[in-house]
Amino acid sequence: MAQKTFDKLLTGQAHNADGLIALIDESMPQSDRETVIFMVAMIDAALVELIAARLAYDNEGAYQFATRAELTGRASLALYLGIIDKDECGFIEKMADIRNHFAHRVKPTFSDTDAGLPKKLTYLRDRAIKTIKDGIATAIKENPRASAHYQMVQTNILGEYTINEAGYRAAFKTCAAILLGKFQDRLQLVKRIECLPTGPSLQS
Repeated sequence: MAQKTFDKLLTGQAHNADGLIALIDESMPQSDRETVIFMVAMIDAALVELIAARLAYDNEGAYQFATRAELTGRASLALYLGIIDKDECGFIEKMADIRNHFAHRVKPTFSDTDAGLPKKLTYLRDRAIKTIKDGIATAIKENPRASAHYQMVQTNILGEYTINEAGYRAAFKTCAAILLGKFQDRLQLVKRIECLPTGPSLQS
């Protein structure tokens, strides 16, 4: 199921953050540990695909080169190659830290308070909120007559990102989906034109 989900991701069968979350939820395990490890593994695998595509898409050696480093090392390589920007590299490093927290504890949850986890999760929550607000602002600018509707949508969505376990979980999934969506778009482009756009980053 996980491989099918990843294949759908890479072939563009989910076209926005909501679609990506729904796609991932089809094969998402239920525990917090499995949720974090699964989503970060998806990001890691997508980054390998992007690096290999940037170097030489059909070259098996490119895949071998891309898989040699750990996730944070791959993020640094992707930054050097121009695949991701500095903000996105820092975002991946934060997600790797959160992944390590969940991987090395017996019963980790999004409500843990040790090892600086709340600060890291708040970082993701703030980014998710800002990204949604920016998206709503753009939608209102393009369609002012629907302003009241978009404001209601924003209120409903942001109501999910409370400063608690459920809010952190929702923000984590949203940020991962946004990043996967960017990787999806860039991979489709590099397959067509053999170059990668810089693209907007998750807002800091």
